Amino acid sequence: MDIKISPEIYNFDIFARKISLFYNNKDKIGSYFGLILTLVYVISSLSIFIFFLDITYQRKDFQFSDSMIYPKDTPTFKLSLPNSFYFIIGVSNKNNSKYIDESIYRVSAIYYKQYKDLNGKLINKAILDLPIERCNEEKYKENALNGIDFNNSYCIGDSDFNLIGGRIHNNYSYIEIQIYQCINNSENNRNICKSQEIIDETLEGGQFSVQLKNIELNPDNYSYPIMPSAYEFFSSISKYFYKNIIFLYKISKVESYTGLFYEKKRIIEDLKLDDIKKDIYYANDLDKIISKINIRLSDGIHIQKRIYKNFFDVLAITGGYMNAIYCLIYLV
Repeated sequence: MDIKISPEIYNFDIFARKISLFYNNKDKIGSYFGLILTLVYVISSLSIFIFFLDITYQRKDFQFSDSMIYPKDTPTFKLSLPNSFYFIIGVSNKNNSKYIDESIYRVSAIYYKQYKDLNGKLINKAILDLPIERCNEEKYKENALNGIDFNNSYCIGDSDFNLIGGRIHNNYSYIEIQIYQCINNSENNRNICKSQEIIDETLEGGQFSVQLKNIELNPDNYSYPIMPSAYEFFSSISKYFYKNIIFLYKISKVESYTGLFYEKKRIIEDLKLDDIKKDIYYANDLDKIISKINIRLSDGIHIQKRIYKNFFDVLAITGGYMNAIYCLIYLV
């Protein structure tokens, strides 16, 4: 009795061997069409490699992340005026013309530190009197806004100090700028102030302005991701009230991983205006305060990361595209 076996059953033979056919001692047969597809494959692969290598070289493509961190350590930022930061303070009359007249008003700036003593009591201590001077146009005109009357504005002179701590820290430092009326008293024996009537008449209807350095973040700009800008604040003057203004700045960092063949890290940091707090208080007849302006750090550190592709990333990307192109051509 003959037993018939279906040919499909041999597909389950795990010991089966491939059969190679040779033609003219060759196991492959080329064609003109295959040669054309090979050229298409090679040219496409080279084009993709050159394209991504050019993008990588020009630093146009990168992975980007944006985050806020709140470190355990107290944040610190060193200020060097006027190179890394600046303030421009101006007082205008009712005709909106800026003027400097120490017989009408004065400006002072003090660097303070607040800390806890051994008994846990908060101490607010004046550390440094910052120099106040008439603004030098050559120092500020590059970054300041247009239209500033430098000859009739005050600036803080050359100074170096650290801003320390945010709002959540008991130990911190800050700058306090005071604009106040000229007062004739026992300490001012030169009696250079004008009468109170003239001071009130001059200040009435006027305003003060503060221009501060700020920055703009532009991660698409490889060389200059942090660009300087300016912020200007205006407020009216009242003999019945004064304004306490707090400018909160956050530390902004841009971390760039830029190595073409190996990892290279570049960090740029600066201060960016984060928030403005404004309070109004009754004016004290003794102090004659027009305004108090504080500059201090905000909570947290703003970090932007840019990770640029390197040469080995380009090779990996090109390899992926080459496999895809090969599969497509193979199907053809």
